[in-house]
Parts: sequence; structure tokens; C-alpha cells
Amino acid sequence: MMKKKPIIGITPLYNKRLDTIWILSHYFDMIKALGGLPIMLPFACERKDMDQLLDLLDGVVFTGGQDVNPSYYNEKPKPELGNVSDKRDRFEWNFLDFVLESKIPVLFICRGLQIINVKMGGSLYQDIKSQVKTEILKHSYGDDRAQDLVHKVIYQKGSKFDYIFEDEFEVNSLHHQAVKDLGKNLRVNLLSEDGIVEGLEMTDRPFGLAFQFHPELIFEKQEVAKKAVEEFIKAAGDYK
Repeated sequence: MMKKKPIIGITPLYNKRLDTIWILSHYFDMIKALGGLPIMLPFACERKDMDQLLDLLDGVVFTGGQDVNPSYYNEKPKPELGNVSDKRDRFEWNFLDFVLESKIPVLFICRGLQIINVKMGGSLYQDIKSQVKTEILKHSYGDDRAQDLVHKVIYQKGSKFDYIFEDEFEVNSLHHQAVKDLGKNLRVNLLSEDGIVEGLEMTDRPFGLAFQFHPELIFEKQEVAKKAVEEFIKAAGDYK
């Protein structure tokens, strides 16, 4: 009998005006292409049912999207803060409680990296350009360059995921926020040349990786991004 594909739950975006949840197809395409079975997670799930929801899954992807509300890291909004979604923040914040109690493999992408850092007690630069007072790379490219490899990231040796990374490689870049104070049980494994955190790993679980860039947009041409997601899906397949 053919082994079943691991079921990967993916967090969606929320459109308040239309009261809809939705996902960019690139996330589905990536998970499907690399061996997983993707499904969209429902914001309608109440906290009391989240353990049952988690039991359906073999892996979880926290995706990119709106800024995390700075109230979660005890700051007031700055003028440069982008759109936030209280409904999305509330779902992901609560669902993370159940994810963190388990050992389910997790992949955090862009906003995902930011929310796990905040969940673990860290904080964010609400806007890199206005808050980081050093010479910095451009990190916030438009949608027309979403799939372009625009700057290097540098591997920080000593990761338990050493078998995935190269010493340096190029990635895309679509973010205006970044890690400021690092949360507990997190290790920086990738930095950009200007010192912005581009990758994290969770030190207290078998598989927990976070990227500030978007592997779903570049996995077909970026070997490290592809390898990382393949290993995530492999871990999901071995879960349970």
C-alpha cells in the first residue's frame, strides 16, 4: 500500500472588508509539489476545539500576510505599521498554544517567523526602514519582484539543520518588519548582510524552522529553500 501523504495545515489570510479567508496558491503548490497534502485552516475553530484540529494534521505552516498587532509585544502602533488582522492574530496566537504543547513539525514563513518570535517573548521592528539606524539593504520589494533573488543571507554555523544550509545563498524579500529582541528557545540561523534576522530554529522541538523570506515563491529555483521544505514534509511524514 502506498504511504499516505502527510497532511499540512496552512494558515490563511483574512480580508475584513469581504469577511473572507483565503490563501495564495503558491503555498498549496509548494506543499503538493514536495510531497504533502495541503489544507487551509479555519479561523472559525474555537479554542476548545483546537486540539482536535491539530490531531488531524501532520505538519503546520504559518504563512505571510498582515503585520502582527504590536500589542502582543507590549508596544503601541507606529505610523509605519501596516495592516493588522485581529481575527487572524487571535486564531494564530491561540492555535500556537496547542502547537507548542505538541511536537508537530512546523514551518514559519515571513509573518510566521515574526509571530513565533513574539509568542516566545520576543519583539519586532515595526518598520525596518524607520527604526534600524544603520545602512541597510532593501528588504521590502513589490509583488513584481516577489520571485526574484534579491539579496544574500549568511548561515550561522552550529544549527541542528546544518545538513540543509549552504554558507550563503540568495533569497527573495517582501517584508518591512523584522525580529528585534529574540524570543526564548529560538536560535538565529540566517542573517542578511546588514544583520537582519532571516532565519530561526526552535531549540526545544524536533522540527521547527522559520524564514523571513518566502520559500513558496522560489523553491523551484532556490535549492536551500526546496531542501528545507522537503525536510519539513519528511518530518511531517514521520510524525505520529
